[in-house]
Amino acid sequence: MTSANRDSALIKFAFRMATMMQDFYCERLGNFYVVGANWVYWAAFKLIKPFLAQKTREKIKLIDRNEQLLEWIAPENLIPELGGTLDFQYDPKTQWGLAPRD
Repeated sequence: MTSANRDSALIKFAFRMATMMQDFYCERLGNFYVVGANWVYWAAFKLIKPFLAQKTREKIKLIDRNEQLLEWIAPENLIPELGGTLDFQYDPKTQWGLAPRD
């Protein structure tokens, strides 16, 4: 990127938005889990990690194996595909009130 095509206002906005999100939103967020994180996520996280507050960095968990989720989440709260025992069947028709009316 050259200085001719760099928009300094956009860059300032992006930094302000990132600061706002980590200062306010992350305080409401317990943890953020990225399940099945591949090398792209790991590389991106390593790049942005130095710019994040320590409190925010500690809340981001990159998970490459489902077994790692069990360190933070009880098995009864995870579906079997993620290593848990929760028997949950998602039915949007009943859960969103889309069942046909009689």
